[in-house]
Order: sequence, then C-alpha cells, then structure tokens
Amino acid sequence: MLNAKTGKKDKQFVVQLAGQVDDQADIEKAIGTLPAPPYEMHVNCGQITRINSIGVKNWIKYFQKIQGLRVPIFFYDCAPPIVQQMNLVFNFSAGGKVVSMQVPFSCEAEEHNFTLTFTVPDLRKINFNIPGQKCPKCGSASEFDDIPKIYFKFLMNPQV
Repeated sequence: MLNAKTGKKDKQFVVQLAGQVDDQADIEKAIGTLPAPPYEMHVNCGQITRINSIGVKNWIKYFQKIQGLRVPIFFYDCAPPIVQQMNLVFNFSAGGKVVSMQVPFSCEAEEHNFTLTFTVPDLRKINFNIPGQKCPKCGSASEFDDIPKIYFKFLMNPQV
C-alpha cells in the first residue's frame, strides 16, 4: 500500500511517499491535487519499500503529467528500489532532478544491512567511490554493498 503525506513550504509542494508502488497504488489519489499556482514538487522517496512493473508504469505516467504542467520535480532520499528503477527504466524520473539517494552498506561484523543518504553533489565529488562507514548498530566497519558502476549508472548521465 502506498501512503503519502503532503504539505506546502514556501513555493514547495512537499510529498513524503511510503510503502509499495504496485498495481494497488494510486499515486494521484495518494498525493492529491497540486496546489495552485504551480509549485515546485519535492518528493521524498526514502520510505518506498518496493515497486513492480505496473507501479513503474503508473509512476512514470503520474510524474510525466506533473512535468507536463511545467512543475519542477525534485526527488530526495531515493530508496534502493527507486534507484534500481532509475537505472533500468528510461525517463523513470520524468525529467525530475535527483537531489539525494540512499546508499546500501553491509556490516562486516554483524552481517546486517543499512542505508545512508548521500547528496548527488557529494557523490560526484568523491567520483562515486563510497568510503567505508561505521555501522550505526554496532560501530563496526561497513562497506558499500553494491557495484558503483551499476548502482550509480543513472547519475553518470550529466543530465540527471
């Protein structure tokens, strides 16, 4: 089930999405009507847990509609399922700008996974070479849990 919390801040229409984007998800109903005049749309995707093929189709359809209204779209805290689709599906962001994304890590001592959020400019500064991090659960060393050329593929396009 997809849930959305919305609000206005200055000229920003802020959306917090949570849950699954699937055949049951009605993105337009969850988000509701955009306020007038057209605002910038700031979408936090940090709590998206899953997206399937029908969800991808609905996502693109919804955000292309927003883009057609000439409303700038900014995506924040993109969870791994969203990052995966951005790498696989052309125009998944519907012309929106990715501001930040979650990066997966694996704890070497406890053998569990976690994510940390990085901004896109920070990722570019370090040329997508993700440094090891301390595990927030046990403090042990943790490593980036993917392949940079694959996980950051969509960011290597200068238009993103």
